[in-house]
Amino acid sequence: MKTFSDLLDTDLKVEIKIALGVSVDNGIPRCRVRINDEILYDGTIDRELSWQCQRELLEPIDIEISMSNKQYDQHRETAVIIKQLTIDEFEIVPGWTHLATYQNDHDRKAPTAYLGFNGTWRLFINRPFYQWRHEVTGQGWLLTPAIQ
Repeated sequence: MKTFSDLLDTDLKVEIKIALGVSVDNGIPRCRVRINDEILYDGTIDRELSWQCQRELLEPIDIEISMSNKQYDQHRETAVIIKQLTIDEFEIVPGWTHLATYQNDHDRKAPTAYLGFNGTWRLFINRPFYQWRHEVTGQGWLLTPAIQ
């Protein structure tokens, strides 16, 4: 007997889209974008950049966006801005930004998509995406697939 995932129309991957903007009034920062064990970008960022990739449907998703080499100035700003983050067209930024963490050198903990300090923004989904999505949107739990 076929399970739901075995049907031909079921996509066994989730699509992740990330778009970053940047403020470079006080210099060009370094940026690193990582999803699970894959580094999508690691270098300086002086313009808007975007990525699109896929991950397995049932694997956890761990997204990190880091900024470093910021020189602090009272009047001029340098920052990396998360303009878009979607997983299978579900908008994480801005609607679910509060579920991410932002560890930075100023110890600011407020939910944000504006990386104005040297540090790392992280969204960690420790179970399959659709199980997580149903729980955080208040739709209840999805059944966990049986491993055969």
